[in-house]
Amino acid sequence: MRKSFFALTAAALIQAATAGAAAIVVENFDGALSVTPTAISNVSGALASTEPHGNTGKSYAITNTSGGWLQFNFASTKDFSAYKSLSFWVRGASGGEFFCVNLRTEDNTEPTIRPNVRDFLPGGVTTSWKKVVIPLSAISQAPLTSTATAKTGGIVLDFSTDSPGAETVYIDDIVLSDKLQTIWIDNFDQGFSENAYKRGIGTYYDLGTGSIIKNIVYVTSETYSGSKALEINYISGPAGWVALGELFTDLSNPLPMDISSCDTLKIAVKKGPTEGSTTEFKFEIDDTASARATSSAITYSAAWTEYSLNLNSFTNFSAIMSSSIAKINIVYFNANSTATCYIDEFRLVSSTAPSAPSAATANSYALADGAIFDSTTTTIINLTATAQSSASNSFVEHVRFEHDGLSGGSKWYTIGKDTDTADTTYNTTWNTDGLAPGTTYQLRVVEEDYAGNTAVLGPYTGIKISATIPAFSAVAAPSAVYSLSEDIPVKIVAYGTRNIASASLYYKVNTGEWTTLAMASSEAISTSRYFGVSIPSAGLAVGKIYFYASATDDLGNIGYYKSSANPAEISVSASAAVVITSGTLSLQDLNPDDGQTSVELPAGALRNGEAITITKLSVDSLPAAPALSNSAKAVAAYEFGPSGLTFRKPVTLTLLYTDLNPKDGREDTTGAAVGDLKVFWWDGIGWRLLGGTVKDFNSTEAEKKNTVSCQTLHFTKYALFPSKAVDSSTYKPKENIITPYTKDNINDFASFDGLSGQDLKVNIFDVTGNKVRTVEILSAGNLWNGKNDIGELVETGVYIYQFNLDGKTYSGTITVAR
Repeated sequence: MRKSFFALTAAALIQAATAGAAAIVVENFDGALSVTPTAISNVSGALASTEPHGNTGKSYAITNTSGGWLQFNFASTKDFSAYKSLSFWVRGASGGEFFCVNLRTEDNTEPTIRPNVRDFLPGGVTTSWKKVVIPLSAISQAPLTSTATAKTGGIVLDFSTDSPGAETVYIDDIVLSDKLQTIWIDNFDQGFSENAYKRGIGTYYDLGTGSIIKNIVYVTSETYSGSKALEINYISGPAGWVALGELFTDLSNPLPMDISSCDTLKIAVKKGPTEGSTTEFKFEIDDTASARATSSAITYSAAWTEYSLNLNSFTNFSAIMSSSIAKINIVYFNANSTATCYIDEFRLVSSTAPSAPSAATANSYALADGAIFDSTTTTIINLTATAQSSASNSFVEHVRFEHDGLSGGSKWYTIGKDTDTADTTYNTTWNTDGLAPGTTYQLRVVEEDYAGNTAVLGPYTGIKISATIPAFSAVAAPSAVYSLSEDIPVKIVAYGTRNIASASLYYKVNTGEWTTLAMASSEAISTSRYFGVSIPSAGLAVGKIYFYASATDDLGNIGYYKSSANPAEISVSASAAVVITSGTLSLQDLNPDDGQTSVELPAGALRNGEAITITKLSVDSLPAAPALSNSAKAVAAYEFGPSGLTFRKPVTLTLLYTDLNPKDGREDTTGAAVGDLKVFWWDGIGWRLLGGTVKDFNSTEAEKKNTVSCQTLHFTKYALFPSKAVDSSTYKPKENIITPYTKDNINDFASFDGLSGQDLKVNIFDVTGNKVRTVEILSAGNLWNGKNDIGELVETGVYIYQFNLDGKTYSGTITVAR
């Protein structure tokens, strides 16, 4: 008769997965219980928030003063016929606590079989959380085998039948499962009483050798764990194998054991003080049809050792009915000497861990060491991971996400648990409200099966919750049409409440791999900084360049512009092209704060439409720089085509240069003052000064910023060089003889270098002093094409040019020939 009674109705069963799922959560105590617990007599209970399982939510504390019991009564009876195991997590206030577990049927009766919880825990209950897995068949036979009586009204924790007296235990995460991966045979702590399967030590006998087992006792002086072990004494006889009992066969109505979910037999063995040198044993497993599987022999020693035998290594194991086992024999080799041996913790388990999860993400970003979560934007972080589903591993119970609570990895706190094993995607949400900003956490993902085997992804270290992370006020890079032949500059402006320490660019070409580039800044560390880097032309291809950027402050907080899942794009092409007679063609630029490389054709510049092109050139593959340049390398270069095309009116060229830090007034590639930049053109032999007007970052014409503009009457290659001061020889044409009559676009004109954009006139005279042409540089360009003022070619002969610039008169001769 029970001495006290405590009734508790569990929360309504929560389906943990889809219909037909392998498990249901009976109670996790984290929410409101469906019925208020009522304490009766010598047992009391209450929700407890101190160190629950997973260090999150609550557990249930049960205090027994002098023997009693409690029930978790279901709101309505549940059909347990499809389930094989009951599991829960338990810890004791002091360690060493124990109690029995039972089921109550729908007619309020209880079976007499009440296994003790310590029968299913190596080392018993301790002050640490441990998972208990109890076969339902070990608790009650009738309610589970008859359809008519398969409904269960509650789970009973019995502190009156077998318990140490006053004790407090904590229970959490009660689960029913149709899987059974741990089967205890015996830990011998309850002496000669039957084990959970109504079985005890049966007949021991020899195998025809004449050896004799003297006796079997339970001792406390020699234990592997728990309070007792089995001591076996025998007297000598002829050497040979002796069967140490047909275990668990001599009691009435024993229950068959289902070991189909197990893969390992475990037992702890120790040699006694008088045992001989030859100490071997093996196992025999018989099913209910008398088929037998036999292990190989194992040699044991004078120290307690736990042995693990793979069941699939047993001879004939595949032929026995593993779901209906009748008995297990321990067979000992008698070395013809009187001796003693000890065995303990005899059980069958599943020891194969699930596969580790993979592909963890946080708010759709790949989770990585050093990730920063911005608590000013949201305190809710969506965590996901990929792990085995029940289709690939039927024993998977759940996947959970954990953080270390600033413990350095010594203690883990459950963030959330996903028990839906129908597919391979697992997720939860993490509310970081209340976590300390700027501090470093660890994060990991754990997959667990019904036996408690786990596999871990992580831990990811350096995870921070930040009150603020760096942001971006500007990101710029070429776009739409860009040449394959030159590096692509990218700049960002990052800012934050902390100093911005560094920045990185991540890019890939089309479907290639991501590449990381460190971005540079010429500015001192501050809360707002320009950073720049160039994507190298090597490896570029026509199509798309995808990129995103990050900035890190001096606390290690990282902010992102775009992401690998949602990057910015740069469209790459060989050139820009359009058929026009007038208008503007531009190479597009993503940066709204500067200009674009372009050509502007006024009306009448062409008689007929032409396919006009602009192609960006690699400055590394250009001919040698002109003598007038302060740099051996051009700042930028473009080919305007078709090369050799001439115009009836001057066209305006605008060339863009790179200045990622415009505050310093210097171009980035050469470090030259932007005011020294001039346009040079290629005459097929060398670079010739054309001139140009610089519109730097301070220009009021936003669409012209970071550009140099000039006028020309023909197309060729044009480049920007930082120019030295020029002298009179620069302005004089290098063409002493021109041949415009051939109309082959070769030597058809004379160029007055350096005069582009100047408001002056060049007068052309014949040798008799008659003026044949006035070239107005602003309206007609800096070329003389051998024509007079009415557009006719002049006669062959020598002609004199003359112009005034800065108070000086310049003159010389040009010969027109056929």
